Parts: sequence; C-alpha cells; structure tokens
Amino acid sequence: MQNDKNPFMPFVEDFEAEAESFLRKYCKEVLDSPQATPIRDIAQKQMNLDIVDTESLSPDDSIQGAIAFSAGIIEVYDWSSEEYIGYKVSQPTVFLDADIINPGRANNTLAHECYHWYKHRAYFRYQNTHSLGAEFAFRCLTAGQHGHNEQWSDIEKMEWQARTIAPKILMPRCTVRMLLSERLGVSRDGGFQMPALKAVVEEIAEIYNVSRQSAAIRVSELGYPEAVELYNSETVVIDRHHRRTSTAAKFHQQPIDEVTAFQLYMSNDLLKSTLDTGAFCYAEGYFVLRDEKYVLPGEDELFLTEYARLHLSECTLDFSYKLVCSRTNIRDAQYMFRADTEYKKLPSYDSNTQNMDEYNKALAKALEDANSEFQAQLKRNRLVNETTSQRMCKYMDAAHWNTSIFQNKTHLAPMDYTRVYQNHKFKVPSYTAMAVGLELTLHETEDALRLSGLGYDNSDPTDCAYMYILSAFRGCSINECNTVLEKLNVKLLGTKSKSKK
Repeated sequence: MQNDKNPFMPFVEDFEAEAESFLRKYCKEVLDSPQATPIRDIAQKQMNLDIVDTESLSPDDSIQGAIAFSAGIIEVYDWSSEEYIGYKVSQPTVFLDADIINPGRANNTLAHECYHWYKHRAYFRYQNTHSLGAEFAFRCLTAGQHGHNEQWSDIEKMEWQARTIAPKILMPRCTVRMLLSERLGVSRDGGFQMPALKAVVEEIAEIYNVSRQSAAIRVSELGYPEAVELYNSETVVIDRHHRRTSTAAKFHQQPIDEVTAFQLYMSNDLLKSTLDTGAFCYAEGYFVLRDEKYVLPGEDELFLTEYARLHLSECTLDFSYKLVCSRTNIRDAQYMFRADTEYKKLPSYDSNTQNMDEYNKALAKALEDANSEFQAQLKRNRLVNETTSQRMCKYMDAAHWNTSIFQNKTHLAPMDYTRVYQNHKFKVPSYTAMAVGLELTLHETEDALRLSGLGYDNSDPTDCAYMYILSAFRGCSINECNTVLEKLNVKLLGTKSKSKK
C-alpha cells in the first residue's frame, strides 16, 4: 500500500472534540445529559451497517471486531474444523466477536467500528478507485498501544484513532464531568474517599453501558488517575461454550457428488461410521434415510420423495461448503483483509446437531430392525463353518436366482454361477459383485467374507470404495454402482465390465 499518496488519510488533533463531532452528527442529545450512546441504533439505522455478532473472529481472543467497508470476504474462525474460513458479505458489515459477552465491551467494539466507518471509509474508497491497494476491511486487535507513534503506517494510525476515540463516543467528556462534579465535587482540594470514587465509576459504567474497566480509564483521563487502579487487574470472562456453536459462514444442506462424498468418507470417521450403518442411501445428490417415506426405487438408482425434498433437514445428512483461503500467509497483514484474496470452495461434514441427530436415528433404526434382520439372516444362514461361496449360494437360493439373473445382477460370467455352487473361492471383487446384486448389507457381506478368511482393508482405497457402495448405494443396480466406481477410478465389478476400463 502506498501510504503517502492517499489524500484522505485523516489527521485528528483533538480526540475529545472529534468524539463530540461524531455525536453531534448522529446523536447530539447525549451531549446534554448523562445517558448511554445508542451505538447499535447509530450503526444500523443511520450508518446502514449490518451487524454480525455470532462468529468467532480468532481462536485466542486476539481479534474483537472487524468492519467491511464494501462487499467481500471476512475471515472468521470455525471451531468445528479449527481453521479460519471465509464469511461472504454483500454490503458494509460490522463483526463483533461472539465471545464478547460483556455488553459494555461489545458497545466499545461497536463504537470502534462505527468510527472507522465515519472517518476512514473515504480512505479505502480512494485506495480502491486509484488502484493503490485492494484492502477493503479492518480487523481490530484486542491489544495495542494508545500512544502516538510517528513511524506507524496509515492503517496503524487509523486503528489507533478508532481505539482511542471509541470510549469518548460512549462517555462524552461534558456529561461525565457533570456526574463527577455532582458526586465528588467541583474541586479536589477537599479530598475524597476511594469508596466514593469506586461508587461513581460503577455508576458511570451502568449509565453509559460500558465496562467498569473502561469507565475507570475514562474517569482517570478526566482528572482522577487513582480510578484506573480500581480495575486494572480485572479480567475479561470469555464464554468458552459459545465458541462451539455452528458458523453461518458455511453453506449448509448442499448436494454432493459421489466422488466428493467418497473423499470425505475416506477421511471423516463420523461420516464413515454413519454410512456404514447402512441406514442411509444416496439419492439425487443427498444421503437420505433408507425409508419409503423419503426414498423411492428406480430402475437403476434411487429417488427422493416429494416429502423428502421439502424436509431435507429431517431425513438427510448435512454436507456443507466452506471458503478457505488458497494462501497460507493470509494473516501476515496484521490489520487488513484484501479484496483480491483468492478462496476455494471446499466440502465438509461436521458433527453438528443435524448430523448427530441423523446418526442417532441410524443407530435407533439399526436396533429397531435388528430382530427382523436377524430372523432373515437365520433363514439364509442355517449352517455353520461354511465358506463364503456356500453362504452366497444360500443367499442366491433365497432370492431364487438362476444363471441369467446371476449374470444380470452381478456382471459375472455364466461359468461363475456354476463355480459358486462348486464351492470355488473367489476374490473379494467377485464376492462384492454378488453382494451388490443380492442387495446385501455391508455387515452381511463382511460376515460372509470372513468365512473364507477374506475382508475389506480400511486403509485400501479400492476396498473402501466397495464398502462405500455397499453402504450408501445398496439397492442400486450393478450398473449404477459401477458408474460410481468409475467416477472413483476404481476397477469395475463383474467380468462383463472389464471392457469399460
């Protein structure tokens, strides 16, 4: 940024007069008698600023506020993934850190951001118009010097101005002095008691809706330096639980393609555990509860019911997308956000309320269906100590398969049908093709594979792909499952499919 070329860099000589000028413009009545400055009304109704106070701005309380002077992307901290993600705004917006639970501290932060809008937006407009910089937003740090430093950059000077003037906007000099005069006397020659000073500080904090620490500093500035000692060790209480709430920076309830979902399935334990219950199936870009109320069978694939389309949060898993900066050094600039910062849109699956509720529904459904599933499996699995092929024979007999159906359902060769009944030991892909055709659950398939010392390897992408289709695409045809496998770049199932690869 070329700091020496912007004619709108404001010079402020008298901070008290500057605060009073601000108030005369937006709320001159607060200069007449002791009362709170309606800073939220000023921000929303007179400055037309949106206020976002539901987001964490940092993981360590280092950022308490931010302001976007125009549309753009502000970074917020997502505690579910423990990373910064982009929050897109369409108009000038003020951000207050969600961990600010003290109303006085929130008001001070809001006054700080309002002053930025009042005094500094012309600077940024000029920067962008004359291609001197792409900065469009401030991030306001918790800590910082209050003394003037000639070596500061323009940005640091503007931050110092806002930090110093904000308390003066909330506690105008003239009305605070009225209270001090009434409570402690016009002159200090007669002395005063510290309890009386403490009482007036607390009264000021209550009247002006500021923190006691801020009130003590203000009283100290106006001639009572002892006041600052009353609260100089006061600590700010942070609502740690509040941080765990979900962020509005994510785009929720988004459809997802099979490949992207598989990538998350491979990396996200909660998603894998949820899908492996077999309670969800893939239909039209969503993973929906396997229930006729929500999903309908088609020739090759499944479809959402009209009810499901209107009640996605009731019956589907919640996949979201987040904006993540493509550069790792985005926060190197201490105060600023840039309009030319590039973000990429990434999918995510979080343990939010909806997904945990759906997971619990899946477990409940599994328990509910356990007895009927057990009875069904008993009929198909009478013998013990059998091989995988013998188990598959029982499944095929129960489904009344013949050679033609076997070929159609599995894409395996006609001779393989005979070889199953000859107790031939196949490899895992062939048994998986049979499981797809028989619409076996992942649990049934794994149970059958174990009979011959076979199984799926959770660390192997191909095996995970087979588990994925058995879990989320059970009930879909071998053609549909192979379409998914082809998208995942995994060998297709069935000998008839080899020519496709």
